[in-house]
Amino acid sequence: MTLKGQGRVLPVQILTCSGATNLLEKVRSSVMRRFVNPIFALNVLRDVGITIGQSNVSEWSPAVREKTAGNRGWVEAMRKAHRRSTRK
Repeated sequence: MTLKGQGRVLPVQILTCSGATNLLEKVRSSVMRRFVNPIFALNVLRDVGITIGQSNVSEWSPAVREKTAGNRGWVEAMRKAHRRSTRK
């Protein structure tokens, strides 16, 4: 297992017995599980039985924030729905 920094996040790479390298994914989707806090990553790994690994934090920059659209579309949709419901 390797906890490898990429910008602000820490994805987990797991080397399987067959020699293949896989990324830890979220439970209900095939999206890569990315941790911002290494303590959370280590707790999840311990919970699934992985207790020995290595880390590579040479590219980890915890102060860097990713630019995302956030919830702006959801917020606007909720505002419109609220306006429609109060007009009646």
